[in-house]
Amino acid sequence: MRGLIQGSHRFLVVLLLELLLLGLWLPHSLDVYRTDLDRRFEYVITDPFFQFPRPSVRWVDPRSLIPHEHTSRPHLEALLSHLREKATTDYLPVPVITASRPSVILDGHHRVAASIRLGLPLIPAWEVDDTEEKTNWSGTAIKVYSRDDGSRMRISKVVRSARQGRVDYGIKGTRHVAVVSSEGRELELERVTPRIPWGVWASSGAGGRLDASNILMLSW
Repeated sequence: MRGLIQGSHRFLVVLLLELLLLGLWLPHSLDVYRTDLDRRFEYVITDPFFQFPRPSVRWVDPRSLIPHEHTSRPHLEALLSHLREKATTDYLPVPVITASRPSVILDGHHRVAASIRLGLPLIPAWEVDDTEEKTNWSGTAIKVYSRDDGSRMRISKVVRSARQGRVDYGIKGTRHVAVVSSEGRELELERVTPRIPWGVWASSGAGGRLDASNILMLSW
């Protein structure tokens, strides 16, 4: 009888530990999980309590885009070599630009510069609302941080400086993130950026419209 009681106690302890571990794991698995896609990790947003703005991707003239950072020549040359050898079916994250005009590049300066060097008249780009923070500073979906001190920066300040011709942030001097959960979890912006096949990108619009058939969108 005593052995039966002790066995029941052990069972209850194991059950409680399993429930505790499940409780610790579930909140993290609820909002973001990893899936191996195109030989790289892609984060997919699945938080049912969080609504991320659906990306708007369109063709733009890369020469019309205004940079807010400098590019690195070695990085650019390496990217060009990579793109020349890249398979047409390989996916590439599109640059991120402001929806307000004239559009400023928020992320993807080297991809834009490489496209210009390759003579592409049009490239795909993700337009994001750069005015949201004016009315929703704490709840904006896209944020910018300084790499110098880690402080959050106003996108409007970055955009205004760029449009005035001042490239004040060096090479990769800013860090861009997307808020991907109701708990405020942040990921590097490139991790959630829509991707399209390099062959479609290099077609500069000749391959047709950008839609679900050729854009790798994340699950919202």
